[in-house]
Amino acid sequence: MYMKPSLPRYVDTTLQLIGNEGFSGLSIHARSLVEALNHLGIPRAVPPEIRSRIAHELRRQQLVELARDGYILKIQLSTKGFYRLQKSVIDRLVISPPKVWSNSWQVIFFDIPSRHSQSRYLLTAQLKRLGFYMIRNSTWVHPYECTAILEQIITYTNLQSFVSYGTITHFDPSTTRKLLRYFQLTP
Repeated sequence: MYMKPSLPRYVDTTLQLIGNEGFSGLSIHARSLVEALNHLGIPRAVPPEIRSRIAHELRRQQLVELARDGYILKIQLSTKGFYRLQKSVIDRLVISPPKVWSNSWQVIFFDIPSRHSQSRYLLTAQLKRLGFYMIRNSTWVHPYECTAILEQIITYTNLQSFVSYGTITHFDPSTTRKLLRYFQLTP
């Protein structure tokens, strides 16, 4: 069953279209932001009232900066818009299982000071979402290669100084049994 995307998803898609143009943003011959959205690449199936709501949300949440030069409207992501775009990219990351498991584990562990509790929450929420398993406080494991994804998330949360990660090929027998059972893997 097809479901129409929600307004936040439309806003995220619009931010991505603007962000694809780079840090300098884009310039469009348009009288208003709603008119500019028509030229941005949003599907024609999106009704005008939704386009109007997208434009309203972009301005209300201060996700874009607008500048006018005659009939040219310059649209650029604000700092908030850039952060939201990054978050939507992070939220779409997935770890794909390989055809054959390598019998190794991706491990991430950290010691994050309390002054970075919000970033720690973002990190652990993403680890949970991606299917990591916490074997000890601040030590999470996943059976599939995901180094690039971990690097993106660690950079996004700005916790590089407090996080370590790597690949392990052997755990103690008890932990191995627990992990194999949790991830439904056979050695």
